[in-house]
Amino acid sequence: MSIYFIAPQCPPTHEWIAHRDLPGYEDKIFELIDHYIKEVGIDPNRIYLCGVSMGAMGAWKIMREKSDFFAAAFIASAGNRKAEPNEYLNTPLCVTAGEYERCADNLQWFTSEIKKLGGQINFSVLPGLGHREACEEAFTAKRLKWLFSHSRK
Repeated sequence: MSIYFIAPQCPPTHEWIAHRDLPGYEDKIFELIDHYIKEVGIDPNRIYLCGVSMGAMGAWKIMREKSDFFAAAFIASAGNRKAEPNEYLNTPLCVTAGEYERCADNLQWFTSEIKKLGGQINFSVLPGLGHREACEEAFTAKRLKWLFSHSRK
């Protein structure tokens, strides 16, 4: 089995989510994924979404737009603007935030609401960490094992 890891970078002329007078770039993600499905033959049931900080903000939006597309998602260190918890019930989620991040309290509330509505969620507060450290410490072997244990049915 081949494994493909795509880590697109948002150019400085865009943001993942259109904001601050810059256009959004999220549509490029699906063009890239479609290319890999059609031309390379990746398994469409084992596509995962990960994002950290600004990339996590984009991941929240991408997941909201195609809520049943990904096998699972990992979101680290970013809140979710203009979203409702019921928009995230179709994708198993692992979400982390540092204890001292501005987004931590909101993410704790948001993820608990997803869980109450029946979503599959794994939320962790990383004790004693601010934004930079939480971004660096989020992706542990245990969390990645959880992520890759999922397959879209």
